[in-house]
Amino acid sequence: MHTTVGAGFVTEHDRPAPVLVPPVAVESGRSDGFQVADQVYRGTRFVGRFASAGLAGFKVLGTEAGVRVRVVLSLDNKSVVHWRKNVDDCAAASRLPRLIQIRSQGRLRQCVLLDSRSARKRPRATAEFDLAADELPPDGLLCVEAVDAAEWYGTSPRLTDAVRGRIAPSGVTGVRIDRVEFEPVPRTSRRRSTKEFDAVSGEAASLVSLGGVQHGRKPGARRLDSGMIVVNPVPPSAKGSRVTLCLGARVAGLPKGGPTRPRVRRGRPGRLGRLRLRAWRVRRAAHARVRGVLSRLTVLAYGLAARIRPVGIPAPLVLSLEDGATIPAGFTREGRRDARLEFPAPLTAPALVVLPADLRLRRRLRLSLISVTRLPS
Repeated sequence: MHTTVGAGFVTEHDRPAPVLVPPVAVESGRSDGFQVADQVYRGTRFVGRFASAGLAGFKVLGTEAGVRVRVVLSLDNKSVVHWRKNVDDCAAASRLPRLIQIRSQGRLRQCVLLDSRSARKRPRATAEFDLAADELPPDGLLCVEAVDAAEWYGTSPRLTDAVRGRIAPSGVTGVRIDRVEFEPVPRTSRRRSTKEFDAVSGEAASLVSLGGVQHGRKPGARRLDSGMIVVNPVPPSAKGSRVTLCLGARVAGLPKGGPTRPRVRRGRPGRLGRLRLRAWRVRRAAHARVRGVLSRLTVLAYGLAARIRPVGIPAPLVLSLEDGATIPAGFTREGRRDARLEFPAPLTAPALVVLPADLRLRRRLRLSLISVTRLPS
């Protein structure tokens, strides 16, 4: 006679664990469907925060067509502070980008790149993938893992050498899980269509990852301060498509900043508070005017230097984040400061585009991702 393991320890006070029925969103670590936390601190207004590479397990009711999972990760100042407290490394490395693998049910699904240098604006990245019906066990345990891409035991040495000194070690430490969504996979796939994204829209759609979409960021091109681009397999809604990246070198303006607003009493400020506010407004207007003039002069000088001595975009190194193999992507220069990177076939695993750390290019121009084109296969 065979009995279930642990059946003898069940009491009449035990209740079955609640199950999440898609479509559903988990926005708090106190949710009943959040069953397993391995190296994850549970939150109240968000799902949790990783103490290190860890796992979050949810009890989800599977469907015949499968389950679509969408995970939203972000960085804030507490992420940087938590990293400095728990990682035995120099403080300067805490501001390097984080390259993170998102795994589920034991397989690599997507990768995200989060730039902690803009942690004040809380950059966020979205990972979206589908799980087939047979990938969910009978008990409904759905696991979402986050591991450092360079420290995973299966990482290729070639990939480790390519990102050495350019990403933070133990990059998962301190990363927030803002939201996890589960929904049934549509039975009918959408029609394949040619669609063009800009850099911010492509990152919001989990097609590329450039450091995270900053809070309040408007659609358009963005700078590649890290010199790396993560290209994920196309979302399930556009299955069987190819991706083309349009790169361009553009002149970088002056960094944003200005005089800080003084602290005054709320309601009716006193005379000294009114004088401080008036002085701050005058300083802010003067700073904006001077900054505008200097930005125009900087653009004019760098633009003239680029015409006299053109700076071409160097050919990047394209590696698979699953096994470190080289991906044969077509690289074509268009003009003096533009280039096109086209992937010949639909990606089956995330790819990492690594641009050479050219100091001359970094000082004169900022490399920008102009557009992301999704082409039908």
